[in-house]
This record gives sequence, C-alpha cells and structure tokens, in this order.
Amino acid sequence: MFNHYLKIAYRANLNHKRHSILNIFGLALGLSAALVVGLFVQHELSYDKWQPNVDTTYRVDLDFSSFGFDVQPSANLNRSQKFKTRSGVEDVFGLVRASDIDSSLTNVNYGGNSFQLASLFVATENIESFIKLKIVDGDIREALDQPWQLALSQKEATRIFGQDRALGKVLNTQKGVYTVAAVFEDLPENTHFAFTSLTYNDSYISDLRTHMHYVYVRLASNVDLNALELSLSHAYTIGDEIDRLKVKLTPIKDIHLHHISDLKLGGSWETVLLCFLLSGLLVAVSCINFVNMSIAQVARRAKEAGIRKTLGASQSQLIFQYLLEAWLLTVVALFVACIFIDLSMPFVETLLQRKLPISYGPFEVFLLFSFSVLITLFAGTYPAVFLSSFSAHRTLSGELVHGRTAIYIRKSLLVFQAAISIGLVTSILIFNTQLKALEDLDTGFDTKSSIMVEGLEQSAVFTKGVSSVLERIEREDGVMSAMPIDTKLTDGFLYSFELLFPNGTQSESYIPAIGTGYQPVKNLGLNLLAGREFNVNYASDWFQASDDSAQASIIITKSLALLAGYKTPQDAIGQTFLRDGLSLLVVGVVDDIILGNNRESYSQVLFICGFSLNTDTNVIVNIESDLSILKQAQITNKLQNILANELEMFEPRISLVSDAIQNNLNADKRVLKIVSLFGVLAIVIACIGIFGLASFTIHQKRREIALRKVLGATPISIINLVAKEFVLLVLISALLAWPITYFLMSQWLQEFNTQINQAIWMYLSATSLVLAVTWSTVTCIVFIAAGKSPAEVLRAE
Repeated sequence: MFNHYLKIAYRANLNHKRHSILNIFGLALGLSAALVVGLFVQHELSYDKWQPNVDTTYRVDLDFSSFGFDVQPSANLNRSQKFKTRSGVEDVFGLVRASDIDSSLTNVNYGGNSFQLASLFVATENIESFIKLKIVDGDIREALDQPWQLALSQKEATRIFGQDRALGKVLNTQKGVYTVAAVFEDLPENTHFAFTSLTYNDSYISDLRTHMHYVYVRLASNVDLNALELSLSHAYTIGDEIDRLKVKLTPIKDIHLHHISDLKLGGSWETVLLCFLLSGLLVAVSCINFVNMSIAQVARRAKEAGIRKTLGASQSQLIFQYLLEAWLLTVVALFVACIFIDLSMPFVETLLQRKLPISYGPFEVFLLFSFSVLITLFAGTYPAVFLSSFSAHRTLSGELVHGRTAIYIRKSLLVFQAAISIGLVTSILIFNTQLKALEDLDTGFDTKSSIMVEGLEQSAVFTKGVSSVLERIEREDGVMSAMPIDTKLTDGFLYSFELLFPNGTQSESYIPAIGTGYQPVKNLGLNLLAGREFNVNYASDWFQASDDSAQASIIITKSLALLAGYKTPQDAIGQTFLRDGLSLLVVGVVDDIILGNNRESYSQVLFICGFSLNTDTNVIVNIESDLSILKQAQITNKLQNILANELEMFEPRISLVSDAIQNNLNADKRVLKIVSLFGVLAIVIACIGIFGLASFTIHQKRREIALRKVLGATPISIINLVAKEFVLLVLISALLAWPITYFLMSQWLQEFNTQINQAIWMYLSATSLVLAVTWSTVTCIVFIAAGKSPAEVLRAE
C-alpha cells in the first residue's frame, strides 16, 4: 500500500513540473538559510565548551561603574593571587601580554631573519588546568617555569623555523635569548583565547596598579557567586578603590557571545539571535509559499479527490497521500538546499567570518530526515486537509473552484509574507543610512591623512628632547609631522583621572586622559578654540615630577571646560586642575572629539604633555592629504625600515586611522549584509507565493475574464481588476510591518551615540518596492490568462 502511495506521489509531482520546481526552489532557499544558520549557531555555542573544568572556570572582570565606566575584561594578576586564600577558589591562572611588560620582548631574531611574536603572552605554569593544550613536543611546564623559555604553536614554529624541529632552538632579543622548550597544537577557532607563543616573566609581580592582565579562577562546586564576588572584591581592592571597584566573575563558556572578549574579536549574541530569527522567518515564508503553491493546484486536484472518494477512499487516506507528496518535495528541496550550502559556503564563511565545518554522517542524515518530517507537517498539513475535506458531490460539481472556502487564510498568509518583506527592506534602508552617517561623522580629529604606528618603546619616542626616530620619520617624502601618543583615539582610552576643579568641585566620573608629545593640535587635526598647544619652547609643558609633587600642561575639550564650570573656553585658560599631587595647568581648549567607537565614546577628554601610564606608546604620522594609495604604501614600507633599523622592531603594526574607523563599523556592516541577504531571499520566495495565489485567483476568475474580453475589456483593465486585490493586501501588510519595524529599529539605533531619524521615505520606498514586485508578478500571470481565446475557456459552458 505504501509503495502504491509513493508511486502516486511521484507521478503527481512529475506531472506538474512547473509547480514542483517552483515549490522545491522556494522551499530550498528557506531551508538552506535555516541549515546555514543552524551550523553558525552550533559553532558559536561551542566556544570554550571543550575546556577542562569549564562549568567551574570563570574570568575575573572589574566593574568600573562607580568611576563612570563599564565592566572591563581585565584585572591585576598579582593582586588576584590572594584569591587562593578565599574559600571556594581552588586555583588562579593568568595571562599577561608580553608587550605590556616590555615591547622589546616580542622582537626576535633567528638565522639572520627578524620576527615579531605578536601574540606572545606571559602565562602561569598551571595553564593546562584551564586550557586544553595538546603538546606535540617538549614540556609546557618547563617553558613556563623559568625565564627565557618559550612555548610556540605549530603555526608559529613553522613560520620561524620552517620544517626544522623547533625544540631547543634559540631566538635572540635585545635583552636576552629565548630557548624553545615546547611546541603545542594551534588553538582551534572556537575559543576566546588567542596566543601563539607563551613564556615566563615575573615582572608583573611588582605591579599592583595596572588592571591589564587576564585572570581566571577555578571554583569549587555549588559556590554562592554573589557572596564570593563580594569576598574577592575585598581581597582585590587597595587604597581608595575599596567600596568602589568590584570584582565580577564571568563564566568562561559565556565570554564569546555574552561578554567582552579582549583577547580577540568576540561574537555577538545579538547577531546569533538575529540570524536565528531571520532564518525562522524565511522558513515560515517558504512554508507559506509551499501552502499557496499547493492551493494553486486545487483546481487540478479537486476532481481527482472527488473521484477517489467516490471509489471509497477515506479522508485520512487522502491526507496521507497529500502529505506524502509534500514530503517528497521537501526531501528534494533539502537535497537542493545542501547543494546551495556547498556552493555558497565560501561566501557565507567570508560574511560570518567563521569556518563552518560541514559533515553528512549518520547523525546529520537523521537530523535532516527529522527536519523534513517537521517541515512536511508544518507546510503540508493545511493543503492536505483542505484538499481532502470536501464531499465528492461538491468537488465533482465544481463548487470548490468557484467557492470562497478558506480564502481569508490564504490572503492572511500572503499578508504575512509581504509584511516580512517590507520590514526587511525597510531595515536595510535604515541600516545603510545609519552606517553611512557614522562613516561621515566628524570625529573632531583628522582621520583622512594619518597613519598610526603601534607598540613602540616609550623611551625611544616619548622623550622631552629630540627623538632620532621621529626625526627620521619626518624626513621622509610625503610625511608632514610625527608625534608620540599613548592612545588609539578610535579604540577608547587606557587610563583616566578623577579631577579636583579650581571651584572646589570634583568630577563625578573619571576623565579619560591621553598622553601626547608636543603640538597635538597640529598632529591630530584638532580645532583649537582658546589658548595654545604644547610647545617645545615652554619647558613647563612637559611632565615633571619631584619627590612630593608633579606638574604638566594639559589641553582639554570644550565639554570638559563646561563640566569644570567655565562658560567660555577662554575662561578655562590658565586654570589648574588637581589629581593626587599632580598639578595640571590648562593651556588650551579644543573642540569636542569622539574618543572611542560608535557605541562607547567620550567627549570630556584631556591631553597631557609628556605623561603616560603605559609601558609602550604609539606614533601618529601625518601625511600629505592628496597622496595616492601607492604612495601611502611606500611610506608604510619606509616606516617599517626605519623601525627595523632604529629600534630593531620587526613586523610593526601600522595602519591608517581611516581604516580603524571602518573597522569599528565592520560588525554592523556584516549585520547589514546578513539582513540584505535575507531580505532578497524573502522577496524571491514571496514572489513564488504570490505566483501561487495569483494562479489560484486567476483560475477562479478565468470565465469572468473570458466574458469581459467578449464584452470588449482591454488587457490593462483586466490586469487592474485582478491586481488591485493584491495591492490592497500589500497595503494591509505595510500597516502591520511599519510599527513593528519602527520599534525594532529604534531599539537598534539606541545602541549608537549618534542616531539618524527614521524618515518616512524609507518606509514608503520599501512598501513601493514590494508593491512593484507584487504588481509585476500578478501582471505577468494575468497577461498570460488574458491572452487566451474566450472560446477556448467558455466552450465547456
């Protein structure tokens, strides 16, 4: 019996090739999107789940909210060692960037070739208790037990030594010689850790003030986290930090999606959720399309159902038959979807910036089979019940074809499809407009003709006297000037001050501080409103410290001047701000800048001359504004040669400031591409659904159309007659889509410091596009129907 049903299902689909192909194509698009998103979600949720003791391992974060800032994913490893004395803490592990201790530690030489260990970290020797490492050569504990030992990843070892065995090889630096004591397998992608080399260095032990280390703790089972966080906060804080700085424990398995991951670019739970919701909507649209296409076949299948009922078939048998036909289509659609996935995977991996492994083992095949059954039940039940529910008399007499049974359900499905399409297109327009506004945003400093060189030794360029390195850079053709600066303006700030103003008030939050050399107004392209900038001719400008006091000159932004109580920028000139024995003389006021990224930025900022709390520094290089890309690349190469010759600094991090601005928008641009892709797919699938419903409607009206043609109606008038019904449905869908889209996009826009207004033209344009697509689809079908001879249609009457 089942074989008989299977043959009938196969022949039914084969006899209606156009209907089957459109149904398969529309369903395959939706299913391929759902399967890709499933792979993406599975990959994102797998981060660090494979680490040892993952359920009891936490990262130590610091809550700076009382200082006016957010929770930061860093702490002080030296202070955190005291956690071991607290009940509930079993072990403490730490990672410290070697460049934060001494940038020269990362520059090595082997066989006459120079390399930079860009991802070199100092680690405590208990690393294997926290990170699952596969050691392929040597002993990792030996590498992390004594100074000047090194553990390399396989990729890093191959980069430096080629195919030679790395163990025992030596790497020369300015201050010592590394010996390779271990080689480990490269870390997999699904971890928030990002190191390629490890070493031992105890310099951090004397550091109690810097919160720039990555600290992890392993806890006992069933620990009260809230109580433990309070206990660890008391153990961690010193001096005026007590009751202000708080320790927060973040589960290691939640870092990638739910928290800041400073070691490498983290994921986004919002992006995962967005992809999941969009794929769900696309599958729903595909299933609705499947329903509409199946209903479009009702005229051809109605009499078949009536005859089979007359011959004794029950409704349940007919339902099973139609569901089997739907299942066959779904299986083929899944097969086509898998082909789509394989062909599009390079594009998808580039879009999502993830490597998504694909396998078709027994478990995956079982999941696909289960998925096909669910889709069949979801998309095929209504058409099956609808086609099998009428009596033989009604179907054979033609009442089904002329009736209005379930028409409201089918129209509602079309409204749902069109509403999703309008919402997605509107979102695309808002996304694009917002990102364009952010790209064109005036940051208050020069972003077009500046190059940032990162990670230089502070003593080489951050000097009161003449720096030979800066002199060499400024002599290069196309370079206007160069200045040390300890902060990347596009990333935010690294330290801040609590200030006491001359009027006796104290800043409610900490003020971001940026250490610079002379002439920051010129070198950063700032707009000077009052006073002057730092000048080498003013000896007091540069930071000076004695046993009991220190002083320096500062330039503040207009917002900071207003915060200090001055009505005009000129009023702030000559005033002195105080900070723990440090006297800061205001010599200049500049227009506000946007320090940080698009979501977290600060305008109340001070620039301090000759002062920095960082161990290394950067150099901002101003170049001529009209240089070609080739000339910019030549300057970059010259900078690399200068740093190699003067500082023995190899493979330095050099980038355009404008590129950093664009990098801050990359995540949002990726979301825009995802929404755009789903928007296009939704419109294509909706077109297929409109085709199905329009075909059904035209078949119902075929005699009416023929009679109107006999009475002299033109094709245009007939098109208008049918299309206005669909236009009305699209307008109804717009009324549903607009408020929902407005609410969701308002929530998204609130994440940015600078927001656009949701203009009415965006909503009208999206609605007009869906209207145009709907009108074109319906017009094509009606035009074909109107071209038939009335005699051919009416001859049965």
